[in-house]
Amino acid sequence: MAALFEWIERIQSYENTANNWDYMTQLKLFVDRGGQDLKFIDVVSSLVARGCDEAHCSTQPIPFIEQRRQNFEVLIYDIFDIQSNMNVLSTSDSTNQENPPYNYEYMEKYIQSKRSKIEGNIFVSQNEALDGTPYFSTEYRFNSFILALRSSALYGLVANKKFFLGDVSQGLRGFHAGLFNLVVFLANVKVESIAKDSCDEVSF
Repeated sequence: MAALFEWIERIQSYENTANNWDYMTQLKLFVDRGGQDLKFIDVVSSLVARGCDEAHCSTQPIPFIEQRRQNFEVLIYDIFDIQSNMNVLSTSDSTNQENPPYNYEYMEKYIQSKRSKIEGNIFVSQNEALDGTPYFSTEYRFNSFILALRSSALYGLVANKKFFLGDVSQGLRGFHAGLFNLVVFLANVKVESIAKDSCDEVSF
C-alpha cells in the first residue's frame, strides 16, 4: 500500500514543464512505439530514486540500475511475455467483432494467470547471510498484493487518485499502458522494498 501510494503521488503525477516531459504521456508513447525502448526503465528509475527524469539531473547515480533493468526485462519477456501478447491481442482485436472490455476485471484475471511466475521471480527476497540466496518473501504475498492493487486501482488511495491499470476507452492501447505501468512499478519496488523483505523499507 505504501509503495502504491508513493507511485500514484510521485511517479504517475510527475511532470517536468521545463522539458515538456510527464510520466503518463511518456508511458502511452512508450506503448505506441512498441514497448521496446528499454531506456524507459532508466528514466522511471531515476524518478523513483532521484526525483527527476533527465540523465544528468542529479550528481547521484541511480542505485541498483542493473537490477532494475533486469527486473524490467524479466517482467516483460519471462513473466508477462508482453511483446507476444501485444501481437496476439492486436490480431484478435482486428478479426473479432466482439472484443472483451479491457477493464480492471480483465487485467486482474490476466495478472492472476501469471501468479506462479510473479511469486517465483518478483516476490522473492535475498538472504545476505547466505550469499544472496533467494527465498520467498515473508512480507510480500500475492493475495495481499492483489487486494492492495484492487483497492488502489478501483477506488484510489489519496484524493481520488488511482493506480493506473488501463483506460477502457482506449482498448488495447489502454490495457498495454496499464500493464507497462504495473511492470515498471514492480521492477522498481522489488529493488526498493521486496528484496529487503522488511516493512520499514517500503517507502521510495
